[in-house]
This record gives sequence, C-alpha cells and structure tokens, in this order.
Amino acid sequence: MTKIKHGYCTGGHIHPLYRVWQSMIERCESVSHAAYSRYGGRSIRVCAQWHDPKTFIEWALSHGWQKGLHIDRIDNDGGYDPLNCRFITGSENSLRSSSPPSENKRKTQCKHGHLFDSTNTIIRPNGERSCRTCKNLRLRGINSARRLRRIAAGLCVDCGRVSDDVYRRCQSCRADRNKQRYRANLRRNDAIRSQS
Repeated sequence: MTKIKHGYCTGGHIHPLYRVWQSMIERCESVSHAAYSRYGGRSIRVCAQWHDPKTFIEWALSHGWQKGLHIDRIDNDGGYDPLNCRFITGSENSLRSSSPPSENKRKTQCKHGHLFDSTNTIIRPNGERSCRTCKNLRLRGINSARRLRRIAAGLCVDCGRVSDDVYRRCQSCRADRNKQRYRANLRRNDAIRSQS
C-alpha cells in the first residue's frame, strides 16, 4: 500500500476514522485478513473514491460519525460506497451480522416453537440464548424430538391426542400413569413390609 499524506495521522496519534478506513480496505482487499472470506471473498469492494482516506474521513464526518459508531452496509451484499453506507451502534451492527450468534439473537422462538421472552429465556455467559421450557423438559426426562414437538403443539406427549394438562398428558394417559404409580407404590410398600 502506498503512503498517502492526508493529515489524519499526526504527532503519533491516529484518527479513529483512519483505523475504520484501514480495516475496511484490509477486509476487502487483503487475502491474509481473517475476515477476507466474508468480505473480499464475497466480492465486496471499496469504491474507488474511498481508496483515499481523506475522502472517506470527510464523508464520515459529514454523515453523522461519532466515536463508538460502526460503519454498516445497508445492502449486506453491496460494497462500501457513499450510497450504501451509514453509521450505527455496535449492538445494531451485531444484530445485522450473518454470524451464528447474531442469527440466534434475531430468533423469536426456540427450535421447538417456545417463545423467547423474559420468563422463558436463559442467557449464557457467552451471550447465547436457550429455552427454559426445553431445559425443564429435558430435566424431567422428556427429551425425544417427537415428545417435544407434541408439547409445543399442545398435545399429549404419550399418545398425541389433545391435552389440557400442564404436564401435557391427556386424561386417559394420566389415568394410566396414576395406575402405574399406584401399583409401584403397592409393590414398594409390600417390599418394606416383607423386610420388617
């Protein structure tokens, strides 16, 4: 890269927009850059007029740049040019990203159909979200995909009929389960009596 005198790197201090410009050029043109595959590898280019850092910095200052804002391409498949760029906050930028964590943030439901809301969402230390309902079902031993789909649809987990129960079992399955528990309790009580 040839050295260009622009006046934004003086006295050992580099203007923050110069770093934005430099990073934008490297992502799109340097094959050795870590993010090249997501930018230059997808044919995303920097327009010819922005190859001069002074032009880019002047554009940015006149279009609302403030310290802490990120440059964003309005059309994610378009290049870096004055008509396709704007400045947004870091949180807005991460939501617009196509990375897996960003896609997870945009989801409104888990893969089994439960809503991600304030009471049903677990946020892990790394920022990933998981569904509290699915976790509770797994802890109760209801972890097969068929049973989870039935629960999400409001059906009985055992037979697939319509259920009005909190534990998602229809009336006949609840009766069968209660009979099984009753018989298990009788056997346990008989075993305790025979030991004494």
